[in-house]
Amino acid sequence: MPFPFFTKMSTRHVKGPREFLAAFLATISILSLTARATEPEKARLTTEQAITVRKLKELRWSPDGTRLAFTVTEPPKGTDTRSHIWIFGNSDVEPVQFTTSAKSESHPRWSPDSKRLAFLSDRQEFQQI
Repeated sequence: MPFPFFTKMSTRHVKGPREFLAAFLATISILSLTARATEPEKARLTTEQAITVRKLKELRWSPDGTRLAFTVTEPPKGTDTRSHIWIFGNSDVEPVQFTTSAKSESHPRWSPDSKRLAFLSDRQEFQQI
């Protein structure tokens, strides 16, 4: 499932974490400006629209600076709100969903060597690593 907030962008000129972050933020800014230019000036966010927005949080850079893990909270379905871990890397065109369970995952943390990602999950009765 593609992540709707990103477009196809070239990352071949991105050399390190600072350039990667700049490219990431530039893409978000461009999409934000494009969305504003196509909306009527008096359009306001409705309650229905506000609850259907995905929320990004808990952004964590890998220690080697090549990947960014973050939590995406999905729009609520009834009283249930789920969140999942996504990863965006220097060589990726779009972020990739890392977790896809029927439950929620959050608080991603990279191992010191940047090869593993730990996170909290409520797949069992209680939250655990």
